[in-house]
Amino acid sequence: MPDRERPTTDATDRTDAFLVAYAPGGLPSYEAADHAVVERSRRTLEDRVAARGGRLIALEAPMVDRADAERAAADLAAQGVDLVVLQSAAFTMGDVVVPFVEAGLRLCLWAPDEPRRRGPIPLNGFVAMHLHAGVLRTALADRAGPFGWCFGDAGNPLFEERLARVLDAVRIARRLARARVALVGGVAPTFLNVAADPGAVARRTGARVVDEDLGPVIESAIAWRDGVPAGGDPERMARAIADVTAAARGRVELPDADLRANVAVYLALADLARTGGYDALAVRDWPEFQARMGLHPGLAFSWLDEARGVPVAAEGDVGGALSMLAARAAAWPAPEGAPTPEGARPPGATLLDVNDVDLDHDALLTWHCGGGPLDLADADGVRWTEHTTLSRGGDPRMGAVADLRFRLGPVTVLRVGRDGAAWLALDADVVDTPHPGFDGSRGWLGRFRGPDGPLTVGDVVQTLLHEGVEHHLVVVTGHHAASLRGAAVWMGARLVRPRRYRPEPLPLEDAP
Repeated sequence: MPDRERPTTDATDRTDAFLVAYAPGGLPSYEAADHAVVERSRRTLEDRVAARGGRLIALEAPMVDRADAERAAADLAAQGVDLVVLQSAAFTMGDVVVPFVEAGLRLCLWAPDEPRRRGPIPLNGFVAMHLHAGVLRTALADRAGPFGWCFGDAGNPLFEERLARVLDAVRIARRLARARVALVGGVAPTFLNVAADPGAVARRTGARVVDEDLGPVIESAIAWRDGVPAGGDPERMARAIADVTAAARGRVELPDADLRANVAVYLALADLARTGGYDALAVRDWPEFQARMGLHPGLAFSWLDEARGVPVAAEGDVGGALSMLAARAAAWPAPEGAPTPEGARPPGATLLDVNDVDLDHDALLTWHCGGGPLDLADADGVRWTEHTTLSRGGDPRMGAVADLRFRLGPVTVLRVGRDGAAWLALDADVVDTPHPGFDGSRGWLGRFRGPDGPLTVGDVVQTLLHEGVEHHLVVVTGHHAASLRGAAVWMGARLVRPRRYRPEPLPLEDAP
């Protein structure tokens, strides 16, 4: 494996586990103590939270009344917990839920299985959970936000599946809330639909967007291309070129000078990410790079993700960068910066256009010019080549970009849009068609699924166009759409609902 550069700032080195609190309640007249409900539940929850990359804290004793809940809520809020699992270990009074709402804490309600189904009722936990849900939706409707719920003990699908989705959603929301994204050079010319309002992004997701000038990045890249900047490591360029070449198994189909120039852009962007503590970049990749350096920085974007785990969204697309961070969080339960098994790394999330519609094979072609991470590549891997569009017609030729095809299998399609206010998340598969797709990073997607079941390609196109979904979509390995939709709900965003294909234009009043 290549010798990866390791980031040195707290933005990517921190062990960023989300924090879950276990808050059981119950009246002592029931049998929770006889059946060790709290002890068993704590152990189960601790295991499930750790498996999703979180850390659990627990109350020392079950809550009996509102006074107990007030003390617990104040303490948990002071500790900055991301989620409170409020369990009715036995019947719990209805006002116990109120202090947690007043403290602004996210809630997941939980009732255990009854240990028997005859005679005097042992726990009566579901009734209490039902009561709490009703209080949240009626008496506290003006203050309570979204909440989760799960039912049963370990192994019960209503516990396992629902808790997993809640934990995933909270982890994704936390990742965005703690993110720093650099907008480098602003939005590419005319790409009005990806322009972002940093204030709105912060209000809706918690992420901080920082403007950075493109000029110093290009100056730094030119310095690396032409030699070694003051204070730079003379061996750094050689190591990076060797790693980039090895990743393509030697398939570098462009002049050495073009490879060096693009690696120089990678080094400049890596320095920016490190010194600024940025988790992702949204970079204006044209026309300045072409005018001043005669290249497209696709390889640099790919390698910043591959070597340092910092995703890059082309064309200054801040929402695309947020989508990449959210998709990676959904696909990788380990906290940022935590130790990983040898050779393991978070999957890359790829920023793509939708370029073609194949009705015969019910598939969409997703593509970009070659600036995405490499881990979606099929067995043929990647080759570094010139940008086929910018180099069309001969000189000047503009390398280097990644040319690869996606391997077959499950993926998730995501767009965090409208400055975080509207999320589209669909499951799909990379499918085989007779068409290889256009040169660049690409794959045909089919077998789409939304929250209500299968979708045709016509349905997906109808949704993208009628809803005005921003034109960059993000693809990541695995099916994670349910968790991402859950994160959107936690963050108060609107879910973009898939629309069924209709041949006639939809009325304007039907638009979002």
